[in-house]
Amino acid sequence: MNAAPSQVWNPGRREVAERAYSKAAQFARERMQSRSVRVPAGPLAIVDHPSVAHVLMLMRAQTHGLRARSRSAAAHCRPPC
Repeated sequence: MNAAPSQVWNPGRREVAERAYSKAAQFARERMQSRSVRVPAGPLAIVDHPSVAHVLMLMRAQTHGLRARSRSAAAHCRPPC
């Protein structure tokens, strides 16, 4: 009975988190902002800025954690009789 809420709640949350990370990473790769200090020509994608890369890494780590948790919970749950 205690595993039932995690089976219903976690997969939906995981899917939303994965979709949010995917869209954020795509936007960061496409969005051009400012110029690079090292390369004189052209704008720089915001994914190359350290703070944006850090936020994307955090989102990715949390998404992977949710995936691992849901798989672990699914492995420990018994199938219904």
